[in-house]
Amino acid sequence: MQKIITDVVVVGGGLAGMYAALAAEQQGCKVLMVCKNKIGRSGSSVVAQTVHRVAKQNTLNQELYYKYFWESGRFMGNPELIKTLISEGPRAVNHVISLGVQFEKDVETLPNGGEIIRYSCEPRIGKLLTTPVAEQVRKSEICRLENTMVIDVIFQSGELNGLVCLCNNEVLLVAAKAVILATGGFCKIFSETSNPMGITGDGQAIAARAGARLTGLEFIQFYPYRLRRPKIFDLNPAIFDQGAIFINEKKERFMRNFPKAEQENRDTLAQEMFKQHEVLLDLSGMNQKDLEKHSVLADLVKHGYGSQLKMQVTAHFSMGGIQINSKCETDIPGLFACGECTGGIHGANRLAGSALVECAVFGPRAGRSAAIYAKKNPAQIIAFPTIDLPPLGKDNIHTLVSSLRQLMWTKAGIQRSEDDLLQCRSELMELSEKLTHLQPSSYQQWFEAKNMLQISKSVVESALARRETRGSHLRIDYPNENSISQ
Repeated sequence: MQKIITDVVVVGGGLAGMYAALAAEQQGCKVLMVCKNKIGRSGSSVVAQTVHRVAKQNTLNQELYYKYFWESGRFMGNPELIKTLISEGPRAVNHVISLGVQFEKDVETLPNGGEIIRYSCEPRIGKLLTTPVAEQVRKSEICRLENTMVIDVIFQSGELNGLVCLCNNEVLLVAAKAVILATGGFCKIFSETSNPMGITGDGQAIAARAGARLTGLEFIQFYPYRLRRPKIFDLNPAIFDQGAIFINEKKERFMRNFPKAEQENRDTLAQEMFKQHEVLLDLSGMNQKDLEKHSVLADLVKHGYGSQLKMQVTAHFSMGGIQINSKCETDIPGLFACGECTGGIHGANRLAGSALVECAVFGPRAGRSAAIYAKKNPAQIIAFPTIDLPPLGKDNIHTLVSSLRQLMWTKAGIQRSEDDLLQCRSELMELSEKLTHLQPSSYQQWFEAKNMLQISKSVVESALARRETRGSHLRIDYPNENSISQ
């Protein structure tokens, strides 16, 4: 068992993690990043659509944006975190620009009259965000440990003082004064998801096992803008300002009577789409000039697929996660978190363009907070802990994971009921028991399955406890929103 010693360790290689690592290093700390894949090429950041929406820097606009944000999250967001996101958003985006990201920007008007600035890269490819930031990490003194999975934090004498990692089935120990979790969401627990491989709820599971509080796990954003056939990709919602509409199998425009039609809040739109037998994207109302601005769609129409553009609602973003305060502190001293692995900012529904601003605001905050904590706490000598690993073998973990994901999609997905959730809970327990008897060829696959099962059970328990429909959480047996937030 090898051991590495550092001041601050950041778990995750996406935007939130990179921002955190750079901020911690700027405070004079020795920083290590640990990532399951390649730093700057992992997680959801690399496939993001690059959009950052921030309020104009004046009191009125920020107040209007706060009201819009608060209402869109169905009054479940943490006011302290929302105010921090909105007040620091413009400065955070300017910092991202200073790292070499090239944005285009325009002004949008909110339904309540507020004005926000939209920053985006064209084309909307996440690598245009992650590549310049990853280059800053490479130029720094930040140490990097890639293709390595963190499996747990270490406590000795009541203090958090490091991590246990796996690299090529070998155990590695990292001694650190402060730990930042920036591992992304957990939507890979669903069979239908826009998330890339590896988004398995590792940070949330690690934090929960350490005793940190999780919040809002029942709130999953199901993304309505994913084309499934004849090609899989995410639509640019701007097409609905240019004449595109959704129709069902009866050729009905089922969103016609909603105030914002196909650009309704994502929770409402996804739920209405799910009610249809089939949803098609109708581009007949777009003129050729506008259509050509969307090259993939234009190419599909050119090749005769214009009447065959089938949509699929998909699990996209986990609004719930590790509970933090505005300093990105969890309730475990020395453990910090930022990005999609946290919960409390978005409430029951996430506004478009806010996830990447969240990374830009809270990533640096987590880095600074962890560095301050590390400077105040002396290094501790860590003894090698006992690691409980399953015996290696040739058992197929993928079959179990596939069953888990299909179960969560059918029983704990967009529409939920007590009967389905109770059945889901029972079957999850059976899968958990089965996992304990498997002998994997890869420890990483086994621990990812363990984390997915743990988070899935927590999602189900949260969904059972919330006996109402609120935002993205749709209980068909409790169709109304309670008058008082729970």
